Amino acid sequence: MLLGVNKSLLALTVISGTLLTGCNEASPDQKSTNSTQATIKPDAPAGPIVNDDLDQFGWSWSRNFSDKQFYEIKIPNQPWSTVNGNPHQLVIDGIYAAGDIQVRVKADSSSNRAASDVLVNPVIYTANVSVNRPKSPTNPVQNDSLNTFDWDLVSGFSNENEYEYSLTGGVNWTTVTSKPLLVGDVDIDVGHVQVRVKENAASGTVAGAILISTQAFTSGVPIVISAPTAPVIFNKNIGNTGYPQEVKTNGFSWDWVKNDNTGADYDEPEYYEFTNDGGMTWLPVTSRPQHIGAKAYAKNKVGVRVKKNAIVNQVNPAGQTLYATAATSDFYVTRIVPMVTWKQANALTYNGNWVRASNTGCYIEYDDQGEDPQFWSYAGDASSADKVPKLLNKEFCDMPNWQLLGSTEMKAKTLVDSSYIAGTFKSYLVTSDSYYKHWASETVNDIEALKAISAGQEVSASYSTRVILKWELPDTAKILTETTSTNSALKALVSSQNSNWQAISTDLISVISNIDSLAGQPLTPLLSNVTTAETEAKKAFDSLVLALTEYQEKINSLTLYSTMLESDSSVDKVLKTTINNNIAAIKVDFINLTSLHTSFKSALTVTPALTALIKLTDQNATANSAKDTLSNATVGADIHAKSLDLFAAAAAITDFINANIKLTTDLNTAISELQTVNNRALISALDKLLIMFSNLPTTADVDVLTEHAVKGLKRASTEGYKVAAADAVIATHFIKLDINGDYLPSATTYAQGWRCVMDNRDLARQRIWTLLKDGLPNGADDLAFDASSSGIASVMGAGGLIELKNNAEFCGRSDWSLPRTNQLTSLETGVINSSKTIDVDVFLHHLAFKPEYDIAYYTGGGTVFWYWTADDVNKNAKIYHYKTKNKSAMSSSASKQGDEDKVILSRLVSEIKITYQLLDSAGDITTDVDEAVCAYQPESKQAWQLFDSADAVVRIKDHGSSSSEADTVLAEVERINNESLCNKNNWRVPNLAELQGLSPIDSSVFRFNNVEKSGSTLCYVSADDAQFGRQKCYNMETDGISDVYKAINSWSSKYVYRLTASE
Repeated sequence: MLLGVNKSLLALTVISGTLLTGCNEASPDQKSTNSTQATIKPDAPAGPIVNDDLDQFGWSWSRNFSDKQFYEIKIPNQPWSTVNGNPHQLVIDGIYAAGDIQVRVKADSSSNRAASDVLVNPVIYTANVSVNRPKSPTNPVQNDSLNTFDWDLVSGFSNENEYEYSLTGGVNWTTVTSKPLLVGDVDIDVGHVQVRVKENAASGTVAGAILISTQAFTSGVPIVISAPTAPVIFNKNIGNTGYPQEVKTNGFSWDWVKNDNTGADYDEPEYYEFTNDGGMTWLPVTSRPQHIGAKAYAKNKVGVRVKKNAIVNQVNPAGQTLYATAATSDFYVTRIVPMVTWKQANALTYNGNWVRASNTGCYIEYDDQGEDPQFWSYAGDASSADKVPKLLNKEFCDMPNWQLLGSTEMKAKTLVDSSYIAGTFKSYLVTSDSYYKHWASETVNDIEALKAISAGQEVSASYSTRVILKWELPDTAKILTETTSTNSALKALVSSQNSNWQAISTDLISVISNIDSLAGQPLTPLLSNVTTAETEAKKAFDSLVLALTEYQEKINSLTLYSTMLESDSSVDKVLKTTINNNIAAIKVDFINLTSLHTSFKSALTVTPALTALIKLTDQNATANSAKDTLSNATVGADIHAKSLDLFAAAAAITDFINANIKLTTDLNTAISELQTVNNRALISALDKLLIMFSNLPTTADVDVLTEHAVKGLKRASTEGYKVAAADAVIATHFIKLDINGDYLPSATTYAQGWRCVMDNRDLARQRIWTLLKDGLPNGADDLAFDASSSGIASVMGAGGLIELKNNAEFCGRSDWSLPRTNQLTSLETGVINSSKTIDVDVFLHHLAFKPEYDIAYYTGGGTVFWYWTADDVNKNAKIYHYKTKNKSAMSSSASKQGDEDKVILSRLVSEIKITYQLLDSAGDITTDVDEAVCAYQPESKQAWQLFDSADAVVRIKDHGSSSSEADTVLAEVERINNESLCNKNNWRVPNLAELQGLSPIDSSVFRFNNVEKSGSTLCYVSADDAQFGRQKCYNMETDGISDVYKAINSWSSKYVYRLTASE
């Protein structure tokens, strides 16, 4: 016997998903009248049929047992009892977890018949009154000749793809593609064909009530699934003591089966089941080859077949069996089995070899008879004792509570010959090899110490000292105590939290009632009650999140213990029943606790809705009061101030309306999730709350308030009130404007009516920019370029943003357009990472700097906020985005048809088209363009040099380092200043901003502007210095900016110039 093995485990053998007794052959029934006759064990019932709507549980009869008298059922907290029918009628609206309902063929000692294995419900039962689900389809029409099943549609669900069907009694569901439903020429038991409205999370629809067939389908030609072929047993090098070593895996393989009748290919392991006891018990296959158990099985007892209804929603009988009889090898005791979970062995490789268990897997070690299993896990290596604790408290094979061996146990274990452990596993199990060291625990005077053990001796630890843990089933008395205490503690928690919920529910009902009774009065005082309810609900919700996690873990552990105890014949049956009943009660209370958790979650949805309703109601009263105050104001300054107040009040209502869309949806969801049976008063109050939401102000009401505020601003202007330009400045270069285009005080917010900014750097153009509404992805500003004909919100086209702004004379202008790229870059007056970018204090709602969006490309990229421009790139529109912390400024292109997948925002620009006076060399105005040598802009009082040729030979000059350098731009500056060209002597090289200000270029004035060299348009050199002694150069054709050398060489870029003079 292995050291430390709990007696409760001695009878257990784990094989691919099922716990079996150590001896698979049936034993004589002690109560039998013929103790020498082997007990007959019937097949288990199959094909579970769960009807949650009618609270029934049905099944397919076991072979030779086709009457209800042969069956018994086990309900939580009740003893086994004879079924009342097939289906069995359960208590109405009973709540059961998956696995709670058990049905089996009864034992009969007079005929030496043992009870069959149990069939359990695969899905939960709910209290139907607590679920608002669609009705079931009606009028089932079944045609066995045509193999069809039809039904009448449910009102509100008129599309076939809104339904799903099952041919397996509700175990598997598939979306309906056409009706009537074609089920195939197959045998299908009564109740196994089911149809319902399918769940739709997007619309909040839960799966509907089920329509269940009342007749069986029978096939015209019985379907026979052939047996697999080519049996192979994988055990290699048996008897070898040297190389190559023995490999014992008890693997069993075969060739896939194809059904010639239906054409179905059974080409996955999951379609098969195997037996190692001659067909008395069938277990699911998980791999091919399949490990069939740890014993030296007789080959005529090991077989494999296609399982019943193998492929999801396809019906087939169990196939014929291939036994291992014709295989050339034999089965042997396999002492080490690596496991995926406590009940599923690792898959074998294609050639029948083991691989080590995964980091979350474990091992089972058997004795030389394939009995007495012991669970082991490898947690890692630790070079010193202080590194061991972090490797403990992990789960392996879905089992908690793994422990180190005590030092005494470990010393004894490491003296047991471990030569049977294959080399593949030696590093992960306790061995007698002195090369390996193992950590063990030793407690002296209540103080735990960790010891390194090797070959029965305490040794010094090293880097490879292994942490190998064991798992044992707790003592039965301890399991009973734990189930009892857990049951009591959970019941107490459910009771206390239910009281807590009732108090919070009452408070919420009271607040809703007060809102109704205080109509027309301020509601803000009620907010404190809402806050209190929210705080209590949040406290309870958070505590239940932890409690549910804790109790789910306990349920998992206790269910595992219960499953293992069921296979241990040494444990008293009454004790097993008590433990199982305790666990069943725990599961019921866990469902109740889950329901309470959902209730508190619903409360946390209700409280924000109440808060929003209270604030919006009072805000609406404030807005109407502000409207009345504005109407009564007569002094310009007072009218202006009251208009801004009304803008702010309307904006606050808009914010609430936008939030309320989601709040209303969430509130409906919360109502649907509440259990009706215990929350009727609250649900009634919440229904009343929804009606209150439907009576709140709408966007139409906000539009009326906003229009009143706009008129107020106009009236203030008419009364002579003006804001000085100096008082409207924001940052350095911009001025705030209202929706009418008048100046606003610098402190005015967007909510108060700030809608545009004017660039004060170019007073001649008086360039104005719109502000974004929200800047959000898929928000109000994220528009297509021109897809209005397809009904997509766009910038261009009929009903587009530009048309709407121009028609409204937004900010006093009716010539709005998309900006050119160089106009967008002129907004780069802010700084980030020492580089220029847009100033978000001026241009609100530019969200690109927010951490949730500004993510480096190498870590996901986040969201890039592009802007449309008026420039074209081939057939697409050019787009631009500003620099952020993690992204450089960049231009790109996007489709104009609305099929781009970028976030592209729409900021419009309006400016006055500036005019120039043509001057001759003496500075006199002329209308002869051929005589003109200068262009003068009166508003900016700035003159520009004109040229009469685009000849690159004439136009290209070095910038130079000084005016003394002949034939340079600087020498040209000195020359024309000496000549007083156009009667001016302050000519100079323009800065970059001045050159950019010429764009878009007026070609009727600035003739021959584009100078080409080798097919490329040359840039204009500026006075702005660049790195390494170079100058900034602006290309008016491409809007590009580059750095150029002051001296043009054969290898450097060519450029041209245009001088300017300003007063």
